[in-house]
Amino acid sequence: MRAAVIGLGRMGMHHVRACSDASNLNLVAVFDERADTTEQVAKETGSQAITNLEGLVGLVDVAVIAVPTQYHATMAVPLLRSGVSCLVEKPISATKDDAIAMIDAAADCDACLRIGHVERFNPAITLLKSILKDDLENGSRIKSISARRLNLASDRSYDVDAVLDLMIHDLDLLNTIRVGAVTAIECTPGSTEHRATSTLTLDTGVSASFDVSRVAETQDRGLSIETTSSTFDLDFTAKTVTHTVDGIPKALVVDAIDPLRTQLASFIAAVGGAESDVATGQDGLVALQLANRVRAGAGLL
Repeated sequence: MRAAVIGLGRMGMHHVRACSDASNLNLVAVFDERADTTEQVAKETGSQAITNLEGLVGLVDVAVIAVPTQYHATMAVPLLRSGVSCLVEKPISATKDDAIAMIDAAADCDACLRIGHVERFNPAITLLKSILKDDLENGSRIKSISARRLNLASDRSYDVDAVLDLMIHDLDLLNTIRVGAVTAIECTPGSTEHRATSTLTLDTGVSASFDVSRVAETQDRGLSIETTSSTFDLDFTAKTVTHTVDGIPKALVVDAIDPLRTQLASFIAAVGGAESDVATGQDGLVALQLANRVRAGAGLL
């Protein structure tokens, strides 16, 4: 398949490298509003520097969109309406209307729309979900979930607040685990665009707490799930999982798999009509709507 990467910032360049390495993709075009960056990346990858979206129509089969969130629909809708399948970075968009516009464009023109909730492909998450499934099938039930994404302050610029940037990862994971519908959201006072803490109550009685920060004093990125028979502790950065049963912890071996490249392969499979774990446009909309409920409770919306 002929591919393009749109948006050549930090995340876009990760996608450029993933597309360049994929054996079943041919990176034929790159596009960014910065002409000099586009020319440089095109030269380095042997691809074509595109100066406008129209130049991609008929040239590519798929596009990876990694521009600022507010421009996701601006870039994706015309391509989807031209039959170009799109992998759009998370969150799907900044607004519900933009998300629906992308979903409708894909449906109307039989194009494949997927959203880059890449933590779905973190090998530690894959392992945790597999063992958790066994635990639940043996009669256990989830009691509580807590997630932390605390990052040190950096000089990076952000186009969305910490809920849409960080917490939405865990809100999507909450949806994939399918432990119930959210009935109440409580947010800790003092939230800012860089930090937020919320507790979600589900109709199954499960309590889910999420803490995110882009200005933390120490870095901590983890997920803990307590069931009636055991606990699971996952370290996102180290990609490790510890399963504790009867007070005895056991460290589980996690495969060394690159989540971004695994996600790309799954997206290409979806474009070809195969089953895929990549978040659909509807999945992205569900995560966005839940994130916006949190943002409203935190005074960020």
